[in-house]
Order: sequence, then structure tokens, then C-alpha cells
Amino acid sequence: MSPSLSSFQRFEARFYSATASWLYDRVVVSFGFRLLAGRLHSKVLAQGTGAVQAAGHRPILDLPVGTAFFTLRWGRGGFVVGADIAAGMVEEAKSRADGRGAEWLSTAQADVQHLPFRDRSFGAIMCTNGLQVMPPLPLALAELGRVLDHAGSLFVCMITFPVGALLPLSLSKHLPTIFKSHRQVLAELRSEGWKVTARDRSRLALLFEACRT
Repeated sequence: MSPSLSSFQRFEARFYSATASWLYDRVVVSFGFRLLAGRLHSKVLAQGTGAVQAAGHRPILDLPVGTAFFTLRWGRGGFVVGADIAAGMVEEAKSRADGRGAEWLSTAQADVQHLPFRDRSFGAIMCTNGLQVMPPLPLALAELGRVLDHAGSLFVCMITFPVGALLPLSLSKHLPTIFKSHRQVLAELRSEGWKVTARDRSRLALLFEACRT
């Protein structure tokens, strides 16, 4: 684990590692997504299909890959690098990929602040249920933008609890991303040099496609 990680990131990585094989899919994916975001599964799969098409012959970064629950459903037809801060998630994703003969999916443990990839390595990036709990949004967006091809697209699905919508902007702008409204997230995205080309909502979930301006 990278020594540069914050205490929260270390806790987050250990928690997800510990729950990868027995809890995450059952509680977060199967129950939590449906409760908080309705028919999110089909929307995420549609985003994945869009990422494969957008990438063309270029590889796709899936960050965080989690257990590869969604990746193994949308990724066939492309070459996907599944990365996650949690070693346990990476191990679970690799085990599932190997078990299904999904040679098109490779895995790597990685921190979004210091991705071990060259500039413009990917034709598309999928970020499902992760951007809202990553480090300060500008840092994450800058690093994702670095490894994304200039003509590539970023596909994001994130669930937030928008208490920030009830507060003055002077206060809400300091909240962690998970507590910001969809409007605040999109405004911050634009301020960091991204253009939103498509967006959708499903209860507390915000889904969008974006490219660098």
C-alpha cells in the first residue's frame, strides 16, 4: 500500500479488502444500489457498452474495479485494466476473471492520486461507485485526465447524499464529494476542465459522460 495514502484511504482500502469476497456484492451491489438508485444495474451496463465503443482499439481503465461484478458483464469485446485501491478487491476481480476465462481483463492495485500508467494510456475510463469517495475531486479528476487519451471519454456513476444542497455554497463547497448535490458535482467537473456530454439520474445516483475540453 502506498505510503502517501491518508489515514481514511488506508481504512477504506482495508475495509473493502476485508469485505470483497463475502459482503460487497450482497450488500452494496445487490441491495444498496437498488435501494438508493433504482434500476442502476442496467444503466451501468449501458455506460460500459458506451465505454467499449468509445475506446475503439484502445484499452479501458475501470477504476474502481471492485469485484468486477459489472466489468465482467460489459467488458467483453474490449481490453480492460481493472484497478482498485483495495488489494482484496483486486484479488477477487482477478479470481473471477480467471474463473471465467476473461483474458481481456487485467488487474492492478492503484491509488487514483498516483496511477501507475503513462499519459494518455486509455481510450475510455469507467468509474462506477467510486468518484464520490475518492480524495479531493480536483486531484482525482486531474489524474484521470492525465491517463485518458485526448479524444477519450470518462463514464461516471456515483451515489451522493446531497446535504450540500441545503447549505450555503460557502459551506457546501468544503463538504466531501459524497455529500454534494449533483449540480455541485457537475459544476466542479466543468471548473476542472471537463465537458459533460451526457448525463442521467436515478434516485440518488448521478451518471454522466465527459471529455476533456
